[in-house]
Amino acid sequence: MVIAAGAHSALLTGPIGLRLPLQGAKGYHRDREPGSGAPTLGKTVMFGERSVYCAPMSGFLRYAGTLEFSGLNLDLRKPRLEQLSRSASLYLHDDQAESSRSEWCGLRPCLPDGYPAVGAVPGVRGLFVATGHATLGLTLGPVSGKLLAEIILDGRASMNIDAFGVDRFTRRHR
Repeated sequence: MVIAAGAHSALLTGPIGLRLPLQGAKGYHRDREPGSGAPTLGKTVMFGERSVYCAPMSGFLRYAGTLEFSGLNLDLRKPRLEQLSRSASLYLHDDQAESSRSEWCGLRPCLPDGYPAVGAVPGVRGLFVATGHATLGLTLGPVSGKLLAEIILDGRASMNIDAFGVDRFTRRHR
């Protein structure tokens, strides 16, 4: 069995004694019709000073970003969405079309050391964890899946993943 429940993983590992100090970091996105002043974008850009991404989608622009630590909730805070739009407008010189196509938030599972937790749960045969990928879940998820498949099928990963040990927050330091 694999526990890969994102920001909710710690709720499942806690009862078996595996401490994962996981925080759900809320990220937001807002989809907008490009205004008349907006340039045509051919690829995703990051507005580094504002930590906002802008991705061209089919006929609209997606503004995404922020990292809000507010617990395991999906409360959509309008000021965070407005911050995305204001930040993007500084770069795109967009006239800020009135309506949004969609507004959304989701939780990114973050561990305090910035590394994901990937591997077998010590002392619990057949139980594995893959979580804590923070803002890189879509990027690192397939790699974690490959490593877990190797561990499950071959008994070990093809690379050293000690830094990602699932029990690193519960091990006693010598």
